[in-house]
Amino acid sequence: TIMSDAVGNLSFSLLLLCNTLSVSGCLWFIVNFFTKGAAYRQRLLPRQMLSLTTVDLCMHLCAMGYAIFELVDTSLRPGTQRVFCRHFFTVFRSFRFASVLQEMHIALAAIMQTCRAQRALACHATLIPLVWALGIALGVSDFFLNRWVPSTKAAYCVPDGIDYLSIVVVSCCGVTCVVGGLGSLAVACGRAPNSVHRKLMLRAAAYPANFLLTFSLTLVAYMRPSLMLDQRFWVVAQGLEYLNGFVNAVTYASQIRDVPAMDCAPASTRKFSFHTMFNSEDDVRCVSRIQPECLVEAEDGIRRAEEAALGAALARAGQEAERVWPRLVLDWGVGLRS
Repeated sequence: TIMSDAVGNLSFSLLLLCNTLSVSGCLWFIVNFFTKGAAYRQRLLPRQMLSLTTVDLCMHLCAMGYAIFELVDTSLRPGTQRVFCRHFFTVFRSFRFASVLQEMHIALAAIMQTCRAQRALACHATLIPLVWALGIALGVSDFFLNRWVPSTKAAYCVPDGIDYLSIVVVSCCGVTCVVGGLGSLAVACGRAPNSVHRKLMLRAAAYPANFLLTFSLTLVAYMRPSLMLDQRFWVVAQGLEYLNGFVNAVTYASQIRDVPAMDCAPASTRKFSFHTMFNSEDDVRCVSRIQPECLVEAEDGIRRAEEAALGAALARAGQEAERVWPRLVLDWGVGLRS
């Protein structure tokens, strides 16, 4: 049966809230990104996140329009509902495909970093604009391959059949995210607890994990279309999906305190998370920023080494004295008797 007006309004209000949080998170990231230095903005993960956040912003704005449309009038004529589901969802799903592909792009970069494929990673960085084009192409293909129609059992749009295109795309992204996330975690576990490389790999693993968290139930629903008619399940699945932009923004905000230190990390630690597109001016500025700290650390190291060497010398002198002293006493006694 079609959900009651009260339940329907509550469901769409929750979805609207999820999208509002994600839109706010996306806008915050975009503003924060452009307040960073040029060296930071040239690195791979921030540029990937900017692309992901921008396409997520478009997707969540479409989803907000859908929720508001349903809240305003849930008793539209069947013809109007069909046109709405058919054409509006094409735009929404185009942005969703682009978002999923961008998540896959991040996961693939994590895999390349795990395999130390730096040349492939450099080529991979140039494909970010292609993600948008491919997402739109998949959205147009979806318009001809699948029909989204008003459900006779629920007050929202559902596919008229099994959406194989979404299943294939989201599944491929999910598998890539699992491989990339596990690979990043494996590399991070093999590093020193406080090393910069370990922090970077943990950062890289966070975003594929976010995708698995927010898109898993939606994928299950696509594989079993009957679950879309389960109003509670579908609202939860859509709510998690619509929180994707917010979760990514929160993840980034929790990591941003490490960015200034990583901006001037040694060249050997400038890995996937912050791509190595630096020029000599950036390197000179980084050296000037970290030089005082490095000098202090070097002085501390020298002082500790000198203290350790002095302690070892004193210990050896004490051992030698303990071995020689009895002989001296004996020789002194023999001398007195003679």
